[in-house]
Amino acid sequence: MNMIQLRCTAVAGVCLAFLLGCPGGGVAPTKTYPVSGSVAYKGEPVVGAKVTFMAEGSSAPASGITDKEGKFQLSTAAINDGAVAGEHKITVVKEEAANATVDTSAMDDPAKMAQQYNKQKDSEAGLNTSKMTLPVKYASQATTTLKETVKAEGTNRFILQLADD
Repeated sequence: MNMIQLRCTAVAGVCLAFLLGCPGGGVAPTKTYPVSGSVAYKGEPVVGAKVTFMAEGSSAPASGITDKEGKFQLSTAAINDGAVAGEHKITVVKEEAANATVDTSAMDDPAKMAQQYNKQKDSEAGLNTSKMTLPVKYASQATTTLKETVKAEGTNRFILQLADD
């Protein structure tokens, strides 16, 4: 191994150690509570929308993708682990690319749905080929009118009814 390879290996090792952190050290994971619900617009379930809950003072948003029945489960640090307790502002975004196709076989698998969503977003990066299919007020923390409180005890199931502006 020459000197350059040795240095690259050492730098990669330090970066890996930094990213993984030390065992037992660091910040304790944020406590989350299961959250589920559904989204409807004009009386119909919203399929393939990204639902995001953001608690005041938290830097850990929780999000999920609606399935073919408009239902979602939230994830913060792990799949379906929920959201932190407290009052949340909620955004709901659904964009469709011009001539977009949706793989409906992914609708029953939240992980596949998230991959499909991210793949679609990556392929559209930098292109203005998508359109919002829901009222734009629900797309931003600054303008959304949706708010719910996630509790540490009991059931956190929310029905989100979207309305035109």
